[in-house]
Amino acid sequence: MIDLLKIKIKSLENQSYSFVGIEKSDGKVWFYVPKGIKKYFELNDCYESKKNLFFLLYKTFKKFISICEDRGYIDKNKINNRDGVINLEFGSGESLDSDEPITLYNKLNFLDSLLEQYDELKIISLVYRLGSTERIEYDRIYSNLHRANFLDNGAIYVDTMNYSRPVIHFEQTDIIDLYCYLLTEVKYQLEEEVSSKIKSLAERYKEKYLHSDSSLFNQNSYQQTLDLIIESLEDIARQTVYKDSDYWDFYEAIEKFLYTDFDGQGEGKIWGINNFHNVWESACLFYLLKINSPENLLFLDTKYLPQNTIYEYQLANQILNINSKVFKIQIENSQKSLRPDAILIKEEQSSDRKNYNYKLYRDKWNHDYTWYTQFEYIIHSTKRYLDIGFKGQQRNQETIDFLEKHFSSSKNIPNYIKSINKHIYKSILIDKKLPDNFFSYWNIPRELTKNDLRMMRHFNHVFYQAFFEEGLKTSEDFIDNFSLKEESIIQSIGSSYFGFDKDKYDNFLVSLYKLFSLEIVDFKYISEEEIRNQENIEEFKSRSIRKQFVYEYLLNEYLVKQEQIKEPKISSCFWIPAYNSGENVLVSGDKYLDGYLDLALVDPIKLLQHYVQ
Repeated sequence: MIDLLKIKIKSLENQSYSFVGIEKSDGKVWFYVPKGIKKYFELNDCYESKKNLFFLLYKTFKKFISICEDRGYIDKNKINNRDGVINLEFGSGESLDSDEPITLYNKLNFLDSLLEQYDELKIISLVYRLGSTERIEYDRIYSNLHRANFLDNGAIYVDTMNYSRPVIHFEQTDIIDLYCYLLTEVKYQLEEEVSSKIKSLAERYKEKYLHSDSSLFNQNSYQQTLDLIIESLEDIARQTVYKDSDYWDFYEAIEKFLYTDFDGQGEGKIWGINNFHNVWESACLFYLLKINSPENLLFLDTKYLPQNTIYEYQLANQILNINSKVFKIQIENSQKSLRPDAILIKEEQSSDRKNYNYKLYRDKWNHDYTWYTQFEYIIHSTKRYLDIGFKGQQRNQETIDFLEKHFSSSKNIPNYIKSINKHIYKSILIDKKLPDNFFSYWNIPRELTKNDLRMMRHFNHVFYQAFFEEGLKTSEDFIDNFSLKEESIIQSIGSSYFGFDKDKYDNFLVSLYKLFSLEIVDFKYISEEEIRNQENIEEFKSRSIRKQFVYEYLLNEYLVKQEQIKEPKISSCFWIPAYNSGENVLVSGDKYLDGYLDLALVDPIKLLQHYVQ
């Protein structure tokens, strides 16, 4: 078993070397950690930090391999190669972003051998097999009459019965108990659950062979625990007379786990990946999908996403339709493709997903032709009338009566509200988004603000629903295809002024598109130290910044031709690895290159923790 105390941390923040993993060089074992973690290990250079990062990277590489396998980049038959090296195979594409070969190293496959042997049903069946016993259970004699001997006096005699019991010698079940102990120790480090039956077998082994404070992954007890386990394995092997194929399966998995160490490895890369920037891109994509609404993600380079995630993303109604054809360029009589990592509606410009408090008021007068759907929203002495209805609503049904099932109301109306409208008799606090079967309508202003868009989402405004939920990008689509057009709710919330006004929806679209600001995101596996190094700026400009200019130019040309956004607002942002001591995965960094580029500082440890969830 590898001794994590022997490895030394190495962080190459200001170099282009992108190997992450364990490498043996000049007899020393080095743990190359991801960029951006140097500061973390300066503060936490201890056994626990090494151990936690090792298991986090183990899960990370496993997930990355499963994605590559899902996408057909890895030949499944080569994953368990004896030399411990896996090469990813990409098809030849017409892309300017030439992908360097990706190689995964797994010469330390001691964990795999242990985990792959896990089969709970097999384990339980080996410990408790059906066998005969001379002990008689009298309440079960009726099920064994066919085995009984009938005596002359009419009595019956049962000499043996069958039921579940251990039928192999206790030393043979010890090999299973030992395996369960090792499995439980590893699963705990991987933050994975094991069943109570496996835990009980592990505890049985620990009680017989180890101490109460024994642990393989504790700095103080590691060596002593390992020595005791190796000694117990030798005892079990010596005392077990009959060794069947099942015994040897578990024995070999245990032996590989215990005896794999750094001393038996040659010089060179032992475990890890040569191009971690591909893993970085995959993890960033997952996190980007997690923190953004799918409709705001206009374009994604899906190369390192699994098929089911891509499918879910494609089901969303994106606000704008942008595909890879936008980024095709002509070079020397051939067409080449560029690939931005992502394009999105900037977070501060997109529809806000938080819950906000809106207090609405209802007066005694019937302004809405017996539908009773009208409310007043009063802020800074300014009134706004809005109608709220629900599917299946009938005339003379008060909307507020049904809203009170979800929100709190009050008849205590402040005097300043009564001074604005003396007929108001009740208020209701809408402190979260309306339920899905409620919808609203009011005349929106000609110039939308972020607050207007937030309120439209909060109240399921029919224009918001049509655009963001149903993807109706034109007034013609809205008139013809809006799902609520035949519902009575349309009459209830718009009887006085709605009525499918084409011009109003067109004005909403124009105002909405003006509000949008687009951001081109590139995931850069480059440290903040490296990107701010004055010696690297010119090379960085020619290699990365120039490409951003091209992205922005091509996107601007496309949007102008679509005539949806007259004057597109486009900016660029780089996500780079950088440790932070707070709880946030991503924090905003300083502007870069005289304010041209935004930097987002992404904590690698927190990002990978989200990636492997």
